[in-house]
Amino acid sequence: MTLCAAVIQLAAVEAGTVVGATGRAVHGLWFWHWQQVAPAVAEMLHAPAAAQPFTLSPLLGLPRLQGGQVSLAPGAPAWFRVTTLTAELSARLESDWLPETGCWSPIR
Repeated sequence: MTLCAAVIQLAAVEAGTVVGATGRAVHGLWFWHWQQVAPAVAEMLHAPAAAQPFTLSPLLGLPRLQGGQVSLAPGAPAWFRVTTLTAELSARLESDWLPETGCWSPIR
């Protein structure tokens, strides 16, 4: 396998506000979760590189921004897509990152 794509579905735990662009928040979650489950992978992914071996979408499924922010009610859904572009990272995504979310099953 050299390419893997996954849609990560989220729900707000409590009421809150998302301010501005959500791409940075998704990148932050991506790196934070790698740090928790596989610190060496997090370090490798965070190192400067000409091309990263992954793509991440911004946080999707949210209402339109109003005044640069979105208010969320508890349970409000959102999602993002991750695509891995190398066999090594695809395998680590499936073995380390996704299982630790507690809410995934592979579709083959």
